[in-house]
Amino acid sequence: MTSLLSPKIHMAAKYVLVGTQIILLCTPLIASADQGTSESEPVEIIVVTARQAAELEKDVPFSLSVIGGDQLQESRVMTLEDALRSTPGVMVYSSGDSNQSNIRIRGVGSLNPVSMDDGSVSLSVDDVFLSSRHSSLATLDTKQIEVLKGPQGTLFGRNSEAGAINVTTNKPTDYFEGHVRGEFGDNNQKLAEAVLNIPISDSVNTRLAVRRQSQDHWVDLADTGEPLTEIQDLAVRGSLLWQASEDTEIYFIGSNHKVENDVSLMVAMPFDDSPELDVTSGIFDDNKKDLSTYSLKVIHRLNTAQFESITAYTESDFQAAKAIDCNADPACRVVNENSLEKVMSQEVRLSSLDNSHLFWVGGFYIGQSERSFNSIYISSIYEQMRDYETLSYAGFGEVTYPVTDRVKVTGGLRYTVDSKKYDANYVNMTTTEDSRTINDDYFTGRTALSYALTPDINLYGVYARGYKSGGVSDYSTSVGDSEPYDAATVNSYEAGFKLESATQKYSLKGAVYFNDVKNDHLLGYDSDTYATSVINVNTQTHGMELEGAYPLVSGLTLHGGINYTDAEITEDAAGVSGGDVSAGNGVPDVAKWNAMLGIGYFKYLPDFWGISAPVLNSRLNWRYIGDRPADAQNHFDLEEYNKIDLRISIEFADAELYVWGDNLLDEQFALYGTEISPGVRIGAPSKSRSFGAGFNYNF
Repeated sequence: MTSLLSPKIHMAAKYVLVGTQIILLCTPLIASADQGTSESEPVEIIVVTARQAAELEKDVPFSLSVIGGDQLQESRVMTLEDALRSTPGVMVYSSGDSNQSNIRIRGVGSLNPVSMDDGSVSLSVDDVFLSSRHSSLATLDTKQIEVLKGPQGTLFGRNSEAGAINVTTNKPTDYFEGHVRGEFGDNNQKLAEAVLNIPISDSVNTRLAVRRQSQDHWVDLADTGEPLTEIQDLAVRGSLLWQASEDTEIYFIGSNHKVENDVSLMVAMPFDDSPELDVTSGIFDDNKKDLSTYSLKVIHRLNTAQFESITAYTESDFQAAKAIDCNADPACRVVNENSLEKVMSQEVRLSSLDNSHLFWVGGFYIGQSERSFNSIYISSIYEQMRDYETLSYAGFGEVTYPVTDRVKVTGGLRYTVDSKKYDANYVNMTTTEDSRTINDDYFTGRTALSYALTPDINLYGVYARGYKSGGVSDYSTSVGDSEPYDAATVNSYEAGFKLESATQKYSLKGAVYFNDVKNDHLLGYDSDTYATSVINVNTQTHGMELEGAYPLVSGLTLHGGINYTDAEITEDAAGVSGGDVSAGNGVPDVAKWNAMLGIGYFKYLPDFWGISAPVLNSRLNWRYIGDRPADAQNHFDLEEYNKIDLRISIEFADAELYVWGDNLLDEQFALYGTEISPGVRIGAPSKSRSFGAGFNYNF
């Protein structure tokens, strides 16, 4: 494998060795601090399930970032997308609505997402696979979010060439508990949330979580000055856990997340201090997205292994009017889009027991999806009705073998067979039918070597191959431009270290990486014929990152991370929307530098106003994103920005009062930007500064 590494990776490896020496020098200090930890202080040991089994993070031979439920609450992170934006190395392209996210990890991801199935990051919520387009999901009653970096094709399958997001929600417990929460803030922001856990019997427990939010849109209508819409967001989840026997557990989850009146923003740039959209009032009133998921998980513990079966059904329905700002395009083009997707899946797997000397997991997956995607152009007789069907089978396995007490070797492989079918009707005065069939099979996998330098420090190196399947573009306009696009592949190399103290109070991890991507996707457009096409281009990314957590003094904790990514397109591409692309251009929306820093402060206060044993709990978060190319042509850069958020609470008895401030610097930054004609640019502005207050009561 060494012969395949570029000189840049050889140089980066030297930095890892130097960093390792620094870690060794710090180890005695950290060890002595851990030994001084009071036995009376309870420490919850965090485990991850990045490889479909419970492990300590330092034992996983690749990079991942973990965001716990307490951190989500204390940072007031309301959506998965917000959590990803605070993760080093992760960039989120978003038009501001709930169905347009494109996630890139370490610079790897679709240059233009050419279909709803064209994502480079796999999303799993309680072992149910979803499209990364659903990254706007509410973080309702979430236990943990794991961001897995680098290709995850072994256990998470296709469309995980950049990484995977593994979300775990809170299970029902065997005691009565819950909470109610209320919030209000600027821009008519309101939130009501309740979680109720009820044991039904000694073996059956249930849990219900509900969150409702609303707010005025942060962009106004140009003609009235009123908000574009009032966004309504409702998330509900119910679960039932049945301990059928000492060795058998049956777990059912049903959830629904509905967002109404959100808007895919196409606002003329540069933005005003109070952004406006010059469109017809009321055209967004019927916009909605509705996602339902149902899963049944059966876990049975055998003498030497654990059996799991996950049966799932998901259904998503969205409809949206999209309009380009009249200030950017006098034609004020409006298109109505609607889509309905149904997915059924079954996965079975057998894995080693927790803390087994030999780690292994293997299984089989089958999934079937049916999706429609229709586009209707207002003020013209132009309509596109498309249907997509996919049937996918996969067998997979991964094993970590301890060669010695310190050295472990990991190998994993997945074989996938995909069958896709596409049918369409294109209406433009007359109706034209179209049909395509795509069959594909491929291997993905990884191999890794890890070395326990000390009981608290692991070094590792990993090679992984990822795959993003081919298909037919959602934006095809005729039989002539529905030619299937090629699959994308990535060869990824990573070397790093992980330090994690015995009590998990201290941690530091770092990595260097190189990704070689073949046939990633760009959207082509012919302005004379309005025809679209998908153009395959190669990219390369390399970089390094560092992330850690440390308690500075009693009650004061620090968590931060920094990432450097150099991502470039490595070949010319002609016929792309917005103009030709040149080799050496930067990958769009990937900043060379991004960083985050979180400071938490916890202090017991003297009694006041009749409140007994109050506690101050506050958290300040800073996020930095450097400037980055707006599009593949590198017409212009999106400016760097800093975002600072603060939450301060007073906890007493079972209650909590808090105030919060979002985007305290009131920096207006672009969620995305693109040039639709020479010198004419559109994008989506961020939310402005806002303040609010809330109350939470636990029972």
